[in-house]
Amino acid sequence: MHGAIGFTREHALRLVTTRLWAWRDEDGDEAFWNDRVGAAALDAGADGLWPLVTGRP
Repeated sequence: MHGAIGFTREHALRLVTTRLWAWRDEDGDEAFWNDRVGAAALDAGADGLWPLVTGRP
């Protein structure tokens, strides 16, 4: 079982996991990004959603 991977000092995944936590603290948590992405999708409307997601007109 790998229940503790990402939390133990012995496994390299710990380095990635702790960096992800730092990014979340620096750049906003899930709720923050849910609000931002949801607002952008609503502002784009039905016809603008696909171009918003793909970056193509």
